[in-house]
Amino acid sequence: MNKYIFFAVVFGLFGPALAFAGTQAPQITAGPTATPPSFNTDNGVQDVVVQFSATDDDSGICVRTDGCNYPSIARVEDASVIEVDIVRVSGTDTDGMYEVPLTFAQYADINQSSYADNDLMIFDKNGNEQRVAISSILVNTGTMSDTIGPVIESINSTTPSVVTPDSSRSVDVRLRVTDATSGVCAQGDGDCEVIANIWYSDPDDVLEDLNIQFFVGSFVRISGNENDGEYSLTYHVPSATPHGTYQLFIELPDKAGNYSQTQGGAFTLTVSDHALVDTTVDNVIHRFYSTHFQSHFYTISAAEANHLILNDAHWQYEGPAYEASPASMQDMDAVYRFYSPVYQSHFYTMSESERDGLIANDPNWQYEGVAYYTYTSSASDREALYRFYSANYQSHFYTTSESERDGLIANDPNWQYEGIAWYVQR
Repeated sequence: MNKYIFFAVVFGLFGPALAFAGTQAPQITAGPTATPPSFNTDNGVQDVVVQFSATDDDSGICVRTDGCNYPSIARVEDASVIEVDIVRVSGTDTDGMYEVPLTFAQYADINQSSYADNDLMIFDKNGNEQRVAISSILVNTGTMSDTIGPVIESINSTTPSVVTPDSSRSVDVRLRVTDATSGVCAQGDGDCEVIANIWYSDPDDVLEDLNIQFFVGSFVRISGNENDGEYSLTYHVPSATPHGTYQLFIELPDKAGNYSQTQGGAFTLTVSDHALVDTTVDNVIHRFYSTHFQSHFYTISAAEANHLILNDAHWQYEGPAYEASPASMQDMDAVYRFYSPVYQSHFYTMSESERDGLIANDPNWQYEGVAYYTYTSSASDREALYRFYSANYQSHFYTTSESERDGLIANDPNWQYEGIAWYVQR
């Protein structure tokens, strides 16, 4: 027999079964209808139930409680797109009655084009889909609509920096938010679902690579009303969050389901192992130590101190060391600062001759200018600053502590005591 004739005979005998077995989509046998047949979102939140009957003679219709791979859903567009499970209320998966509970927010968009993509997506257990449009049965008779999200008028983080060495931290943000029509949706309102979001600017994908996410714990109105109020938003920072400063964004819903994140929704959060130093204080010398460089570092600059705390794991912040002045004052002289990339160490001196000698004769040291100003002589309200040098570490060490001075002299031959360097405010 000619092979083409043979194929035709075989396809004629078995083709329909081969073509359609397991691939037939579910069939609607009644409906869909909506109860109530029309609704008015001007009057508040509206609950609507869509009902239909359907059959599937092969694998059966899949709903989520069946535990199958393709649960049937309704896709609904209001101010946002939501997906709602289709529920079997009677019958079996091969011949049953189904319902979809829908909720429309007050002042939902009355423009019928917003419902243009509302569909029942009915799947059987083989994954075959029957899609049925339901836009025509969702009749909103309301004359008011809200399509504009809330406006974040102002934002203030009460914790602009956090320390996360061992555990996560909660951060509170205070916001003033307005929404002229439906009002802002906050916890405890009872007539809306709060889904406030927070995310961050992460251009290098640092947090994404570590699978770290900030998440909102609560969003509560503390004063005012839904149209103009003050709010407290609490979010959580995981313990594994890397050091750095992050720009965060807040997205908030109104009661009509609109979301917005406006210009006022961005703020910064700094994460570190240590609390940052107070940038409004300019007379404190901050002390750091590096086991890597076997050296101490001292700075009067709060910005420089915070930069090291955040960005350089080689340096451990040891706290305030003593007080000095960033500007020249009566009875004070300059302390000069040098840095050596060869020795990876800083050196400080009040001696102009020592300064000039290093500048003229030792290329290992780079002059960085005046570090700060302090006293050359003692007084009742001053204390001595002691200076040590280590030839092994190629580094100098400075301390006001007599016990620290005596301990080094008695117990550590690496350090040679060089006497009083200068005096500082007690």
